[in-house]
Amino acid sequence: MRYTLWSLGRLVGETDFGFLPSEKRQRRGWLVPTEVGEPLVDVAAAVASAMNAAEQMHDLDAAAADIASAIDRRDALRLELRGPDGHVIPLESLAIRDTVALMAMADARVDADLSWYDRLTAQERAVLDREIASDADESARLDTDVAEMLGILGGDDNDAPLPRYEIEVRLVDDGAIPSRE
Repeated sequence: MRYTLWSLGRLVGETDFGFLPSEKRQRRGWLVPTEVGEPLVDVAAAVASAMNAAEQMHDLDAAAADIASAIDRRDALRLELRGPDGHVIPLESLAIRDTVALMAMADARVDADLSWYDRLTAQERAVLDREIASDADESARLDTDVAEMLGILGGDDNDAPLPRYEIEVRLVDDGAIPSRE
């Protein structure tokens, strides 16, 4: 089923809430924005980005101000989720994450402190590098095995890039959107 996200009468994007929920009343999935909706999705995703950036900041007052400002801009969008029938679905909360921004932040964290690796001896580096390569190979094999078991490999869609945005909502009524459990 397709669910749509709206802002002040404008279609922002669609989702099928295809991820398995990890909590009661939670639904998550990819959000595919419309052309008109993408800049609005960026505004809404800025809240999660500000919260993640706050973890790295030493000035908590500035971090709190950035988060509050991002929340104000998101709230001004007056986002609403609609079901396949067009009716508004009441939400306790709604979060949108820009996965590209999150991955860039994670990469920056890893790149920021590789000094420990530089302190290893050549032999220690060689052992570590072999273990990492072995773990990566094993992980890839397991990912392929699981994907094949679930029947998600084999189509032409495997080369398609994943959507950029993730949406997560907490429903007022758990029955408003059927769970994928």
